[in-house]
Amino acid sequence: MNSKANPLDAMVEAQALSWVIRMQRADFAEWDALTDWMDADPRHADSFNRLSLQDAEVASMLAVPSLPVPPSPVLAELREDTPRAAAPAERSSGTRPWMRIAASILLPVALAGGWLAHTFRSHPAPLRVTVLQTGPGERRDITLADGTRVALAGATSLAVDADGRHVRLLNGRAMFTVVHDPHHPFRVDLGDATVTDIGTVFDLYRWGARADVALSSGAALLTAGGQRIALRPGQRVRIDGHSVGQPQSFPIEDIGGWRRGSLTYTDATLAAIVNDLQAATGAPIRANQDVANQHFAGSIQISGDAEQTLAGVAPLLGVSVRRDGVVWELVSPGQKDRR
Repeated sequence: MNSKANPLDAMVEAQALSWVIRMQRADFAEWDALTDWMDADPRHADSFNRLSLQDAEVASMLAVPSLPVPPSPVLAELREDTPRAAAPAERSSGTRPWMRIAASILLPVALAGGWLAHTFRSHPAPLRVTVLQTGPGERRDITLADGTRVALAGATSLAVDADGRHVRLLNGRAMFTVVHDPHHPFRVDLGDATVTDIGTVFDLYRWGARADVALSSGAALLTAGGQRIALRPGQRVRIDGHSVGQPQSFPIEDIGGWRRGSLTYTDATLAAIVNDLQAATGAPIRANQDVANQHFAGSIQISGDAEQTLAGVAPLLGVSVRRDGVVWELVSPGQKDRR
């Protein structure tokens, strides 16, 4: 076995450490850039999550003593309502699987030496951020300190500020049942868009520049693209980059249906649906270029593993399914046995 350090891995570690430290700054606003970096390579998120989880390890990497750090007020009262599965065995490299729920990012303020110490001296009151993550095929139900409940779908990343009333959906899907506080509104950022609670149950989806906001009960205010849109129950708004659609009717019973394994679409490409299938099943799935841009409207059901789910979903989508190694591929009918 080659014991020499991989220069690329070392570079990734350095970049991840830089992100972890920059996130402590009160004026940190590079959430989109952080999400893009994490999505670019699984090793990025792996390193970021590991360093976020291990503040003591970070301190030792900087060759300074670990200082006592008070627990996060968010984590101190945050309850994980979904029983956690046993953690997979560690790889020999010491890295963890890249998607898992992460603990609070708490780094010592008084770091000695170098530009890292200068960064912290410039911001003596670090911002404590809790990063919650799920892996593909994994779901979690979380209760925040104020009683707000959050259901996380697979492959979802959510950053929660120290006060627990301001969160950022970095990617994925989450449903919020918010405890209303008129003096301290609950806000969720999706890139440049913000949803503000007015006593609400709402479902959010974000993947890159695309986002969906759907309201199940109560009221919410969406601020996006220079617009302020008051949402009523049974309405959904789609955001695509700087383009913000008008509120559309959406069946209330289908909002958050993913928690029951049901995904409902009004007009989605198969490429977008494949992202949801991967997140829900945890299996690598792709759409062949011949079918990726086909559109679908209707509901599909996640039932069992990827093989069982795709067997039921493929006829509804008008495609066939073939397997290429560990990857499932949606193809045009008749292409199943062709390579």
